[in-house]
Amino acid sequence: MGLNHKIFITLCNLQATRENIENAFIEHLSEQAKVDDVVIFHFSGYGNQVKMPLAIGGLDVETSDRNYKLVNSLVPADAIFPTKGVGAANDLIEDTLLLLAQSLATDRLSIILDTSFKTALQPLAGNLKVRSSLKVAENPSPEELAFQEQLQVKLAAKGISLTKRFLASPGMLITAAGNDRLAVEGQWNGFSAGLFTSALTQYLWHVTPRSQVRVALQRTNEVVERVMGKQQQPSLGSIIKPQVGYYTNSSFPHSAEAVVSGISNNSIELKLLGLPTTILNYYGINSCLSTVGKTETVVWLQIKSRDGFKAKAQLLGATTTNNSLALGQPLKEVIRIVPRTLGLTVALDGALERIERVDATSALANISAVSSVVIAGEQNADLVLNKVNKEPENSSEPNLPVQSTKVETGASRAVKTPETSASIVSSSYALFSAGGVLIPNTQGAANEAVKSAINRLTPKFDNLLATKWLQLTLNEFSSGLDVSMTLESLEAKNNLLLRRNTQLISNESLTTASAKSAFPISEATEIPTLTKNTELQFKLHNSSELPLYIILLEIDAHGSLSALYTPRQAKESSPSKFDNIALAPQTELSIPPVENTWQWKIADTPGMTEVYGIFSSEPFTQTLEILAGNPDIKLNRDRLSNIPNVLAIVRGILQDLERASAVTEEVIGSNNDVYALKIDRWASLNFVYQVIDL
Repeated sequence: MGLNHKIFITLCNLQATRENIENAFIEHLSEQAKVDDVVIFHFSGYGNQVKMPLAIGGLDVETSDRNYKLVNSLVPADAIFPTKGVGAANDLIEDTLLLLAQSLATDRLSIILDTSFKTALQPLAGNLKVRSSLKVAENPSPEELAFQEQLQVKLAAKGISLTKRFLASPGMLITAAGNDRLAVEGQWNGFSAGLFTSALTQYLWHVTPRSQVRVALQRTNEVVERVMGKQQQPSLGSIIKPQVGYYTNSSFPHSAEAVVSGISNNSIELKLLGLPTTILNYYGINSCLSTVGKTETVVWLQIKSRDGFKAKAQLLGATTTNNSLALGQPLKEVIRIVPRTLGLTVALDGALERIERVDATSALANISAVSSVVIAGEQNADLVLNKVNKEPENSSEPNLPVQSTKVETGASRAVKTPETSASIVSSSYALFSAGGVLIPNTQGAANEAVKSAINRLTPKFDNLLATKWLQLTLNEFSSGLDVSMTLESLEAKNNLLLRRNTQLISNESLTTASAKSAFPISEATEIPTLTKNTELQFKLHNSSELPLYIILLEIDAHGSLSALYTPRQAKESSPSKFDNIALAPQTELSIPPVENTWQWKIADTPGMTEVYGIFSSEPFTQTLEILAGNPDIKLNRDRLSNIPNVLAIVRGILQDLERASAVTEEVIGSNNDVYALKIDRWASLNFVYQVIDL
């Protein structure tokens, strides 16, 4: 990222008291930062709202019939303390943070708040903890108000009036959620973190000199929205719009998946901060990384143990020593090891009765796609099983989950009122994302038995597991292949919708593409929204010196899998065979081809759609054999749908990638329980967009 970590101060857990946070800001930032310095303040924790008496002067608040105004606050480690009267919240008021920002000599400030201020109706959103309090605080702490008054006096001495301070606020403010939305945190393998912080941190490890902060936020939002839907929407507020993330012009032109954090005689300690959590959770022993950047020789390291994002590694090669490395040395992936056996973790919502949880656990044990069952909120999980209250046909209310909050439908969550409850006639079981968003087409009949529901959902479990497998192949930032993939609308004047590329693609080509985009990523932070039946076209570009082979897969909101443009072989060949999509070096392929008369239109299923483009240095022989061998698959022009054996297809892809990688036992041993994938032999890119009705 081009940042000097020696000048960072980190306050964790009990250290992060209100006074410590405010003192650290003044002593480390206000008193030391110069005019052109870059300042970053990142808060990751709980938020709240505090009743601020309107009698307190100097605050830019709206008047109302009440004698108080709700103001946002950050919850420190010592948030609540007893007083003789009504309890006061020892929170750090958001206004105080803005006043502190005004005390800086520089306007190159980034404030990142991974929290939410909206009062939570439930402590959990699906399987994730909500990062806001369950109750509004009655009073601010007197100490906080006194500190705020001191800051106001100092700003007034500088000629900054209170009425103008918001207009003069420097830098940019990045929030994990708007005032009417929720932010969440999750537990992963060995650590817990805010969903937003985790996704943003992973992306920032791939920031290059031309990366813009809106690009980082848009890509971060893809991760968040996939889990939380519209319940959590990160946002960017900025007076002075930065051209690059955190106002830094990174001097390091390469992205990285890891960094050297410790060196000893016996091993090297690594932090795998550049890997998505979806991959990190299954990042296997014997995975290999190498040094990048300005080093005399390229050094390979092999992971020997891992705990969360922390790993211990050893050097590969008899001629290298630990002296070849330095603390802070960035590392790139070389060989990715992932398990050959993978399953889903299903969380049972706490609203289910004990007998329901017992029956569900028993039934899920017989589902091959499910590997473990947990109670919601206790461990990491891929999805949640809960019941949905079904409304009468004449009701305008959306379906309601039994934990008294509406299923996320783009509107804010709301309490189920007694009047609403009275109209409910039945309930059924359904699946939800880890963030509590209803997975479409998973609801069953009224008063369905839980065992029957789980049997009904067996194909859905297979589809969800297939998606989990595909996520393990993603390597946009680490791939050694020089490729790109664009999604264009044939109906829009500015037709470029989305673009993905490996980091080998030149910045010049990226700039040109962004200039043509109908959804310029530099100006948008949300996932693109497209209407049903929009006519689309892919463009696949191979800038490498090798011929490449490609498979395109689409997963709609129901989890149904389609293979795009897998043409049949010539008529004299067997009609049950399919050709590979081949792409010669330094060429581009349009799908559908420009000269074709057929049209590829967006799927009819409203909701989130993902498209995977997987490039390989070798043909997808195994995958196409599996596709061709299934008589139930429907071929609609050049689109294969109704694929029943989705897990077999995805495993075929991994086997083809492993064959292309040809990693020797000398490097990874004789472990037959893993896939060993060489980074420079494949590239896996994906698009995410929302499909809506007109």
